[in-house]
Amino acid sequence: MCGQKINYGAGGADLRVLFLCPSNGTSRHPWVPCVVTTLASKVGVNLLPEDVVCAARVGRPPGSGASGSVAKPRPIVVRLVRRAVRNDLLRAVRVRRTVTTEGIDLPGKPGRFYVNERLTRANPALFWQAREVGRRLGWRFIWTRDGKIFARQHSEQDAPRHRLRTQADLVKEVGVAHIGGLLGHAMVTVSIAIKKPKYPSRLHSYRPIKSTDMELFNQDLNSLDWGLIPASTRVHEMVGLFEDFMLLLFNHHAPVKIISIKPNKSFPWVTETLKQMMHLRNKALRMYRATKSESDKTSWKDLQVMVETSMDAEKRAFFDHFINSQVQNGKTFWKSHQLKALNTHLRHFADIVV
Repeated sequence: MCGQKINYGAGGADLRVLFLCPSNGTSRHPWVPCVVTTLASKVGVNLLPEDVVCAARVGRPPGSGASGSVAKPRPIVVRLVRRAVRNDLLRAVRVRRTVTTEGIDLPGKPGRFYVNERLTRANPALFWQAREVGRRLGWRFIWTRDGKIFARQHSEQDAPRHRLRTQADLVKEVGVAHIGGLLGHAMVTVSIAIKKPKYPSRLHSYRPIKSTDMELFNQDLNSLDWGLIPASTRVHEMVGLFEDFMLLLFNHHAPVKIISIKPNKSFPWVTETLKQMMHLRNKALRMYRATKSESDKTSWKDLQVMVETSMDAEKRAFFDHFINSQVQNGKTFWKSHQLKALNTHLRHFADIVV
């Protein structure tokens, strides 16, 4: 049934089937197309023989092993007539993941079978590497579609979808940092080419009630014609007049303001004292921008230098406590949950750890 070689270039409707079935060393078997249609029926897809253009085993034939040993199975490549048929079969297999070859006349014990898209010669290795990197970095979705490899960090709507074409799209640089006194170990750094998604700022609306001039507020409050409310004969009209008066009053003295709040990215060495110092620095900067006076500029500059000096001191103290003091105790060092800070600030690691 397969008189032509199944090339990689025309894999638009190709599938790769792998199941626990020993091979006798030949590339094509008369029962292979029947096996494909039978497996499709087990997952609920009515695959007719005319839907299968070609079905053949691929890969190097297994060599002669020891007597009584079962040869390692080779995958089966199936070419279907339409891509829609292939997509239906893939969806059905993903839903019924626990289906086995039980009840099918195949040599060997029944076992699970796997149906995936057929990728090019380079893509399977790239797909496997992407799944390994994604598993270590916490990326939830690594998948293929129409012979292409995609990655997404999480299921939120703002999570971008990344297309992986070559290894350069996955890993940009690999380095080894030899650190003296670290029990003979070295820090291996990997720069991932996939950029982290930029989360949008959150908009927050509020009314500046504290800055309201209460004297003017009370004057306008007394000047409103409150006699219109009891003059009404319907309750909903009274409530509507009261709401209109209050909105008119507050929109004039405390109008709604909208601010943008960036996602919080606090580092472990940023203490509460540092946060308070940064708050005073930002307050001095706002004061200088409003007055443009030299005294306010000097005050802001002094606070800026104080924050930078304190930040450097806290960072060094953090590394001294969690890193430098544990270099002779490898088990405690590598189990420290504070090492996650090194992922972001690894460029300063060699300067701080001695």
